[in-house]
Amino acid sequence: MIKEVSIIAGASLNYKNRIKIAEIIYDTFKDKIEPVLGSRDDSIRFLSTFLNSKRIILASVNEEIVGVACLKYGGDSWLRIRGKDLFFYFLRKPVKFLNLILTGLLLTSKPEKDEVLLDILAVAAGYRGKGVGTALVNRVINLASSEKYKVVKLHIVDKNTRARRFYEKIGFRITGSRKVPPPLKRFYDFSKIYTMSYYISE
Repeated sequence: MIKEVSIIAGASLNYKNRIKIAEIIYDTFKDKIEPVLGSRDDSIRFLSTFLNSKRIILASVNEEIVGVACLKYGGDSWLRIRGKDLFFYFLRKPVKFLNLILTGLLLTSKPEKDEVLLDILAVAAGYRGKGVGTALVNRVINLASSEKYKVVKLHIVDKNTRARRFYEKIGFRITGSRKVPPPLKRFYDFSKIYTMSYYISE
Protein backbone atom coordinates (compact mmCIF):
# COMPACT_ATOMS: atom_id res chain seq x y z
CA MET A 1 0.00 0.00 0.00
CA ILE A 2 1.10 3.56 -0.72
CA LYS A 3 0.65 5.91 2.23
CA GLU A 4 0.75 9.25 0.41
CA VAL A 5 -1.75 9.20 -2.46
CA SER A 6 -3.19 12.59 -3.36
CA ILE A 7 -6.65 12.55 -4.95
CA ILE A 8 -7.60 15.64 -6.96
CA ALA A 9 -10.94 16.33 -8.67
CA GLY A 10 -11.55 18.87 -11.40
CA ALA A 11 -7.99 20.15 -11.64
CA SER A 12 -7.01 22.12 -14.74
CA LEU A 13 -4.86 20.06 -17.10
CA ASN A 14 -1.77 21.29 -18.86
CA TYR A 15 -0.36 19.58 -21.95
CA LYS A 16 1.98 17.33 -19.98
CA ASN A 17 -0.80 16.14 -17.67
CA ARG A 18 -3.13 15.47 -20.59
CA ILE A 19 -0.53 13.27 -22.24
CA LYS A 20 0.15 11.40 -19.00
CA ILE A 21 -3.55 10.72 -18.41
CA ALA A 22 -4.01 9.53 -22.00
CA GLU A 23 -0.99 7.23 -21.65
CA ILE A 24 -2.37 5.63 -18.49
CA ILE A 25 -5.77 5.10 -20.10
CA TYR A 26 -4.28 3.66 -23.28
CA ASP A 27 -1.85 1.35 -21.49
CA THR A 28 -4.68 0.02 -19.28
CA PHE A 29 -7.20 -0.53 -22.08
CA LYS A 30 -4.96 -1.02 -25.11
CA ASP A 31 -6.90 -4.03 -26.43
CA LYS A 32 -10.14 -2.04 -26.51
CA ILE A 33 -8.74 1.32 -27.63
CA GLU A 34 -6.31 0.33 -30.39
CA PRO A 35 -8.89 -1.23 -32.75
CA VAL A 36 -10.86 2.02 -32.59
CA LEU A 37 -8.30 4.82 -32.37
CA GLY A 38 -5.27 3.16 -33.93
CA SER A 39 -1.65 3.22 -32.83
CA ARG A 40 -0.48 4.27 -29.39
CA ASP A 41 0.58 7.69 -30.67
CA ASP A 42 -2.72 8.27 -32.50
CA SER A 43 -4.77 7.10 -29.50
CA ILE A 44 -2.88 9.28 -27.02
CA ARG A 45 -3.15 12.29 -29.33
CA PHE A 46 -6.92 11.79 -29.66
CA LEU A 47 -7.61 11.18 -25.97
CA SER A 48 -5.42 14.03 -24.72
CA THR A 49 -7.09 16.49 -27.09
CA PHE A 50 -10.64 15.89 -25.87
CA LEU A 51 -10.20 15.29 -22.12
CA ASN A 52 -12.60 17.30 -19.97
CA SER A 53 -10.98 18.07 -16.63
CA LYS A 54 -14.35 18.72 -14.95
CA ARG A 55 -15.18 15.03 -15.09
CA ILE A 56 -11.77 13.61 -14.23
CA ILE A 57 -10.36 12.62 -10.83
CA LEU A 58 -6.61 12.15 -10.56
CA ALA A 59 -4.41 10.16 -8.19
CA SER A 60 -0.84 11.33 -7.75
CA VAL A 61 2.19 10.19 -5.79
CA ASN A 62 5.00 12.68 -5.25
CA GLU A 63 3.30 14.99 -7.77
CA GLU A 64 3.30 12.28 -10.46
CA ILE A 65 -0.06 11.24 -11.93
CA VAL A 66 -0.47 7.51 -11.34
CA GLY A 67 -4.19 6.93 -11.77
CA VAL A 68 -7.38 8.40 -13.17
CA ALA A 69 -11.13 8.00 -12.79
CA CYS A 70 -13.19 9.24 -15.76
CA LEU A 71 -16.83 10.11 -15.13
CA LYS A 72 -20.11 10.89 -16.82
CA TYR A 73 -22.86 12.69 -14.91
CA GLY A 74 -24.97 15.82 -14.95
CA GLY A 75 -25.07 15.89 -18.74
CA ASP A 76 -21.30 16.10 -19.08
CA SER A 77 -18.57 13.58 -19.86
CA TRP A 78 -14.83 13.11 -19.28
CA LEU A 79 -14.38 13.02 -23.06
CA ARG A 80 -15.89 16.12 -24.59
CA ILE A 81 -16.08 15.62 -28.33
CA ARG A 82 -18.36 16.91 -31.06
CA GLY A 83 -19.72 15.07 -34.06
CA LYS A 84 -17.61 17.05 -36.50
CA ASP A 85 -14.48 16.17 -34.54
CA LEU A 86 -15.24 12.47 -34.98
CA PHE A 87 -15.99 13.01 -38.66
CA PHE A 88 -12.66 14.65 -39.41
CA TYR A 89 -10.67 12.22 -37.27
CA PHE A 90 -12.16 9.13 -38.93
CA LEU A 91 -12.53 10.59 -42.44
CA ARG A 92 -9.66 8.46 -43.74
CA LYS A 93 -10.24 5.56 -41.36
CA PRO A 94 -13.58 4.00 -42.36
CA VAL A 95 -12.78 0.60 -40.82
CA LYS A 96 -11.91 2.18 -37.48
CA PHE A 97 -15.07 4.28 -37.70
CA LEU A 98 -17.04 1.05 -38.01
CA ASN A 99 -15.19 -0.31 -34.98
CA LEU A 100 -16.07 2.88 -33.10
CA ILE A 101 -19.77 2.41 -33.84
CA LEU A 102 -19.70 -1.26 -32.81
CA THR A 103 -17.78 -0.51 -29.64
CA GLY A 104 -20.14 2.35 -28.82
CA LEU A 105 -23.15 0.08 -29.15
CA LEU A 106 -21.81 -2.20 -26.42
CA LEU A 107 -19.48 -0.28 -24.16
CA THR A 108 -20.94 3.19 -23.82
CA SER A 109 -24.03 4.31 -21.97
CA LYS A 110 -25.67 7.45 -20.70
CA PRO A 111 -26.25 7.71 -16.95
CA GLU A 112 -29.68 8.47 -15.54
CA LYS A 113 -30.15 11.85 -13.86
CA ASP A 114 -29.56 10.36 -10.37
CA GLU A 115 -26.46 8.38 -11.42
CA VAL A 116 -22.73 8.94 -11.70
CA LEU A 117 -21.17 6.66 -14.29
CA LEU A 118 -17.60 5.57 -13.61
CA ASP A 119 -16.67 5.14 -17.25
CA ILE A 120 -12.96 4.44 -16.81
CA LEU A 121 -10.71 3.56 -13.89
CA ALA A 122 -7.06 3.30 -14.90
CA VAL A 123 -3.92 2.99 -12.79
CA ALA A 124 -0.32 3.08 -14.02
CA ALA A 125 1.25 -0.38 -14.13
CA GLY A 126 3.75 0.19 -11.35
CA TYR A 127 1.05 1.33 -8.91
CA ARG A 128 -1.60 -1.35 -9.33
CA GLY A 129 -2.56 -3.34 -6.27
CA LYS A 130 -1.28 -0.61 -3.94
CA GLY A 131 -4.52 1.14 -3.03
CA VAL A 132 -4.59 3.76 -5.79
CA GLY A 133 -7.69 2.37 -7.49
CA THR A 134 -9.51 2.02 -4.18
CA ALA A 135 -8.70 5.63 -3.27
CA LEU A 136 -10.03 6.83 -6.61
CA VAL A 137 -13.27 4.84 -6.37
CA ASN A 138 -13.87 6.04 -2.81
CA ARG A 139 -13.44 9.62 -3.99
CA VAL A 140 -15.98 9.01 -6.76
CA ILE A 141 -18.45 7.67 -4.19
CA ASN A 142 -17.84 10.66 -1.92
CA LEU A 143 -18.34 13.05 -4.83
CA ALA A 144 -21.60 11.36 -5.80
CA SER A 145 -22.82 11.51 -2.21
CA SER A 146 -21.88 15.17 -1.73
CA GLU A 147 -23.70 16.14 -4.93
CA LYS A 148 -26.81 14.15 -3.93
CA TYR A 149 -26.59 11.41 -6.54
CA LYS A 150 -28.11 8.08 -5.58
CA VAL A 151 -26.03 5.58 -7.53
CA VAL A 152 -22.52 5.10 -8.88
CA LYS A 153 -22.56 2.73 -11.85
CA LEU A 154 -19.95 1.09 -14.03
CA HIS A 155 -19.68 -1.60 -16.68
CA ILE A 156 -17.23 -4.51 -16.85
CA VAL A 157 -16.86 -7.43 -19.25
CA ASP A 158 -17.35 -11.00 -18.08
CA LYS A 159 -13.69 -11.92 -18.61
CA ASN A 160 -12.50 -9.33 -16.12
CA THR A 161 -13.12 -11.33 -12.95
CA ARG A 162 -10.34 -9.50 -11.10
CA ALA A 163 -12.07 -6.15 -11.60
CA ARG A 164 -15.39 -7.64 -10.56
CA ARG A 165 -13.91 -8.87 -7.27
CA PHE A 166 -12.23 -5.50 -6.73
CA TYR A 167 -15.50 -3.59 -7.05
CA GLU A 168 -17.44 -6.10 -4.98
CA LYS A 169 -15.00 -5.57 -2.08
CA ILE A 170 -15.81 -1.86 -2.18
CA GLY A 171 -19.55 -2.49 -2.11
CA PHE A 172 -20.68 -2.66 -5.75
CA ARG A 173 -22.96 -5.43 -6.87
CA ILE A 174 -24.13 -6.69 -10.24
CA THR A 175 -27.45 -5.15 -11.17
CA GLY A 176 -27.71 -6.07 -14.83
CA SER A 177 -26.07 -7.73 -17.81
CA ARG A 178 -26.31 -7.89 -21.55
CA LYS A 179 -24.93 -10.37 -24.05
CA VAL A 180 -22.89 -9.52 -27.09
CA PRO A 181 -25.20 -10.09 -30.09
CA PRO A 182 -24.05 -13.06 -32.21
CA PRO A 183 -23.25 -10.91 -35.30
CA LEU A 184 -20.83 -8.84 -33.22
CA LYS A 185 -19.04 -11.60 -31.32
CA ARG A 186 -16.23 -11.84 -33.84
CA PHE A 187 -15.20 -8.28 -32.95
CA TYR A 188 -14.78 -8.94 -29.21
CA ASP A 189 -13.05 -11.39 -26.87
CA PHE A 190 -15.89 -11.37 -24.33
CA SER A 191 -19.51 -12.51 -24.45
CA LYS A 192 -21.28 -10.47 -21.77
CA ILE A 193 -21.16 -7.06 -20.12
CA TYR A 194 -22.16 -6.60 -16.48
CA THR A 195 -23.54 -3.45 -14.91
CA MET A 196 -22.37 -2.94 -11.33
CA SER A 197 -23.93 -0.41 -8.94
CA TYR A 198 -23.06 1.19 -5.63
CA TYR A 199 -26.09 2.69 -3.89
CA ILE A 200 -25.47 5.83 -1.87
CA SER A 201 -26.89 5.66 1.66
CA GLU A 202 -29.38 8.36 2.58
